[in-house]
Amino acid sequence: MSSVPAVHHIVNNAGINVRQNLLEVTPENIDAILGVNFKAIVNVSQVMVKKMIEEKIGGTIVNISSYVRDFNVIKSIEFMHYHYH
Repeated sequence: MSSVPAVHHIVNNAGINVRQNLLEVTPENIDAILGVNFKAIVNVSQVMVKKMIEEKIGGTIVNISSYVRDFNVIKSIEFMHYHYH
């Protein structure tokens, strides 16, 4: 962990979506979405919190996760359950 710099604040602000109909979404799309939107946040947070503990410093973690204001959410797989009820 010596190559990881000590930090006091982490902002996780990455996020992706695949704009496809629910029936067209592939396993690769799902893996990509979960890889960026969930796994990356967990992985970065784990590394940085371990460093905070090691260095005995306090800090904060902020997760920002939405960009849906930029497009029609009805086309988004995360919101597909609204469209198909």
